[in-house]
Parts: sequence; structure tokens; C-alpha cells
Amino acid sequence: LRASKFDGWKKLKELNLPRYEMVATSLEDFLENSEKFLPKDDNRVWFVLLEPKNGGMRHRKRMLKSEEIMNFVNTTISENNLEINSYDIAISESSPQEYGGNIIIDKEGKILVEISKGGQGIVSEGTHDTAEHGQLFTVRRDQFTDSFKYSWEDGEETDGVALREAVNKTIMSIPHEGAGREMKFTPGYYEFHLIKKEGEKDLEPKFVDCRQDESLASLPSSI
Repeated sequence: LRASKFDGWKKLKELNLPRYEMVATSLEDFLENSEKFLPKDDNRVWFVLLEPKNGGMRHRKRMLKSEEIMNFVNTTISENNLEINSYDIAISESSPQEYGGNIIIDKEGKILVEISKGGQGIVSEGTHDTAEHGQLFTVRRDQFTDSFKYSWEDGEETDGVALREAVNKTIMSIPHEGAGREMKFTPGYYEFHLIKKEGEKDLEPKFVDCRQDESLASLPSSI
């Protein structure tokens, strides 16, 4: 998806979805005031994105320690001859994904969720490989009962992880109104990670992008 990641993050904030800690600014401002934006040295890891303001190539790297961020930025600028005033930068907290996936909710209320142990990027890129990543898990909303239909049973298929509960929590995080068969969710295309917080067993959702273009938030009538 070539739309600005900054627009997606702004939408996540508007919808008050669970998300990673993140700061964003112009690359020029960052270089002039890096101490203001760089995270403090701690045990967390970070995702850094250099986003062109008017089209062009993105530059990104995940799982950086705080002390590695500045080197990545400077090296990327130098090696790619970037025009500093043509880029923005975002620094987002990150975490290893236990699972990741996408949710599509169309204006008719149909829902499709796809989840992979290979992570969210595998799903959005369409590169999930069953031999490598295991089963591609799916959830659909039954068009007659409006209940969720899961393609798997927790247990051996999920290595004992309560994946159904985690995915249900993720879906229910999306703004909705009504109850039961009358429940209506905010249409959109959502990307999410399922992560495990330190010292905790249950998985927690972190949304990483949201688009509400009708071309993305659309599903075939058979769903």
C-alpha cells in the first residue's frame, strides 16, 4: 500500500485503537533536534521509517535498539543521497510478533480476518507459505447469524496459545455500536500485530495501520 503511513497512524489515533508508542516529525527537524525525538536507552526495540513527502522510495528498518537509530538514519541519507527537506521520519516502538494479520470490514458489515504466525507483513504481501509459517488462520462473520466463524481450534494448531481470544479482542477493539446481530463495526482495512508483553501469557493487539478507502475495505459477496 503506497498511501502515507503517517495517514494510517493518524487514523489509528483518531479511532483510539491500541498501538505502539510513536513520534513523527520532519527529517530536517529530527536532525536539528535529535535529542528531543530519540528514545532513551532501554530494553525496547524500535521501527524507523523515512517517508517521502511527495512520492518516492521509503526507507525503513525494524527491531533497532535506541543507540542504533541515528546510525541507520545517517547511513540511509548518505547511501541514497536523500534530500533532507523532502522526507519525514517516524520512530515507533516495536515488538516481536507472535502472530500478525489484517482485518477487512466492508460497509455491508462483512468481516474477513487473516492471521499468520509469520507476521502481518507476510499476510499483506500475500507471501504466507504454509510449509514455512503453518496454517493461515481466518475469521469470517456469518452473514445470517453475525457470529464469528474461526477456521481453527486453539490447542495443538496454535501451540497452546489462546489465539481465538486474542483475535476476538482485536476485532472488538475496533469502534462499534449495537450488540449481538445489530453490532456494526467501523468499516476499514486494518493491520495488526499480536504481541506478548514481558511476564504475561496472553497476547495483546497492536494496530499498525488503518485505511478507510472503499477500494481496500471491500469484500466479495461470498464472504
